[in-house]
Amino acid sequence: LLADAAAPYAIKELEGHFTYLGGAFGGKDMPLLPNYVAVAGLFAEGRPVRLALDRFEQFQLGMKRHAVTIDSQLGVDPKTGAFLAFACDLSLNGGGTANVSASVADVAAISSASLYDMPKSDVSTIALHSRAVTAGSMRGYGGLQSITAMECLVDEVATGLNMDPIALRRTNALRTGSRNLTGARPVVPIRSAELLDRLEQAPLWSARAADKRAFEAAHPAKAYGVGVACSLFKYGTGHDGALAAVSFDADGRIEVAASTVEMGTGISTAVAVRVADQLGRSADHVILDMTGPLWAPLGLVTSG
Repeated sequence: LLADAAAPYAIKELEGHFTYLGGAFGGKDMPLLPNYVAVAGLFAEGRPVRLALDRFEQFQLGMKRHAVTIDSQLGVDPKTGAFLAFACDLSLNGGGTANVSASVADVAAISSASLYDMPKSDVSTIALHSRAVTAGSMRGYGGLQSITAMECLVDEVATGLNMDPIALRRTNALRTGSRNLTGARPVVPIRSAELLDRLEQAPLWSARAADKRAFEAAHPAKAYGVGVACSLFKYGTGHDGALAAVSFDADGRIEVAASTVEMGTGISTAVAVRVADQLGRSADHVILDMTGPLWAPLGLVTSG
């Protein structure tokens, strides 16, 4: 920054490494917002500076999700629908600033097989510098893009083989003890098949054909459709487990402890209300980022 010669200050160096936005993915990169606050502060004559944005404006100004070009192929047994092999090449456009693009590219690759058990796989990934809008770790961290591509590919397979989309996913879902795309065995139970069972029974899915006929008869100019996706976002070592415990005191106060971390995404509220369906009200007290002795009696393994 260059100050005017008549100004009562002279800036030689501006340390900006501490000015990352707090909260959630995208805030750990290099957003421009703190720099605007710093510049405004230079001319505020000692008064505090507050740059207020609503959520929509923040996303306009903040980090963007990486644009990803994906070329993927899936080998399938036409008789059983079993997945045999998977090949995928991913190219991520990081824009003009590196941020954490290399890490995002890794996660996009690791997540590219979604929840499926792949006997053979060949996946490559790269993050490229360009003159496009700067991208970072915003909302999805690369997994959202590659998982979406896989789920669309699985739907194409289901259509081509005339198989039920949920049945095809259940046939190929990763099971407890199976190896994921990186070759690691997650130490936590994998319940993808159970989730698919629940999805299959949901009225939105089971009644989709009748709902489509009724809707399109009542609205001739519109189309109605229902899709399904059940993904596994493999961001981490493969040894990460989500742990939680619920306890009560003598006065009936509810306490929930969880190994999750609040990053501005509202997990503290979500954990508190999670028990309401079973207990009739939200928790009175929430403990987050809890690891160690609390879980020891359960004999569970954590990555901590």
